[in-house]
Amino acid sequence: FTLVFYVFQIALHHIATVEKLPITSLGCPLTLRCKNFRVAHFVLDSDLVCHEVYISLLKLSQPGSYDSIFI
Repeated sequence: FTLVFYVFQIALHHIATVEKLPITSLGCPLTLRCKNFRVAHFVLDSDLVCHEVYISLLKLSQPGSYDSIFI
């Protein structure tokens, strides 16, 4: 799965914001903005998949504690 490869090329602690943009005819756009000024744009086929990836990245990029990463 290509998205997983590219997301993990960006360390989770480098992610500053995750933006889920409105769905288009091409799919559901997702933008990652990093603290080191990198920007990654993804277009996912399904709004449901996009939402799941969005929520997961929000949780993983801002864990409350080390235990919350591994649960």
